[in-house]
This record gives sequence, structure tokens and C-alpha cells, in this order.
Amino acid sequence: KGAEAMSKLPEEYNGIMVEGASEKAIMDLLINNNKLIFPLNSIIQSSDGTTVQDYLNELDYANNFLSHGFSKPVNIHVVLDSTNRNFKKLESNRLISTVRYYITREEIEAIHLYKHTEWLEGYMAFKNNKSNRKGGSKQIKPSAFFKQELGIKNIKTYDYIYKLWEDDIDGLIKAIDNVKMDMVKRQKLKSGQNYLADIINHDYH
Repeated sequence: KGAEAMSKLPEEYNGIMVEGASEKAIMDLLINNNKLIFPLNSIIQSSDGTTVQDYLNELDYANNFLSHGFSKPVNIHVVLDSTNRNFKKLESNRLISTVRYYITREEIEAIHLYKHTEWLEGYMAFKNNKSNRKGGSKQIKPSAFFKQELGIKNIKTYDYIYKLWEDDIDGLIKAIDNVKMDMVKRQKLKSGQNYLADIINHDYH
């Protein structure tokens, strides 16, 4: 069934633009393991073969990925941490059918806490200690925990993240799902907003 579905031409095309290297590593892992809600052969590429633009610039995206004609509609999937940023030029581009946004609040590093139980537990203790002091919310972000407590300075780099999850795709998906549940519980997602979990095909479970 899978091979048959993959051999068919896509009914529509899909493009991907993300915030940075961290998001690109996760998207590449999901793409390379065929875990997205759309088939791999529907993902458009730039002229140099890139599938994911790892910075948020809609003009560059249009120039690099949309410069050739498409016979079918294109959906753009944007992974970012802002809940209110829109890309009007992409939304109004005649080639594009929809632009969907996937929010990664509170920050993408929250996903990595679920890699090891002791990381998650350590972060909870770190957060409780820090929140009793001055310094604001930046001091208690997961990325601050990774850098200050665990000494992992490269937690935001592509290579570190790709290697961290490369052999544990199901674990990565569970981590992404857990962060979404946490965000919903803490009302960090508004009604109708997508999280990164919503670009994942969960049918295989």
C-alpha cells in the first residue's frame, strides 16, 4: 500500500520553511523517516535540491522554491515560534493554496527534555529554583538549562539535534506530542493554532 501510494503523482505540492537550524534538523528527521502528513514526493525543492529553507524570509522562499511553474496547488508549511507572525506575500501568491503555521512555543528545546527522564526531572528542579529568583523568564527556558546545568552549549545546532534523535524517531515524535499536550494544558496555544505535532502523520502507531 505504501509503495503504491508513493508511486502516484501528488495531488498537490508542499513546501517547508522553518525558523532555524534546530527546526530544520527535526524536519529533516521527520522527512527522512517519512513521518509527515503529506507524501515525500509532494515536497518541492529549490534549484540546488534543498527541501527545507531554514530561515524565515518569504521573498527568498518565493525566489528559490517557487520560481518554476506548478501544475497543481502548493501548500506552504511554516515552523516558527511566534504565534502572530504571518507571511502575507506567500499567502497572496497565486501559486499557493494555503499557508499553515506550526508554533514551537515555548521554544524548540523543550522537545529535547524528553530524550532522557533525568533531563526532564532536572529541568523541573532548575525551573523551580530559578523562578524564585530575579532574572525573568529567559533564565528558566529549556535552552538555559541545557547550557548552564548540563553544559551542552551546542543544543541549538543542526548536527547535535540530528544525532540526538537519529536512532529514536518514535521517541522524537512522542516528545513533540508531549510538548504539545503541555502547551495546551498551560494555554500557550490559541484555539485553531497548529503545533509541530500537527505536521506529523500519527497513523502508523
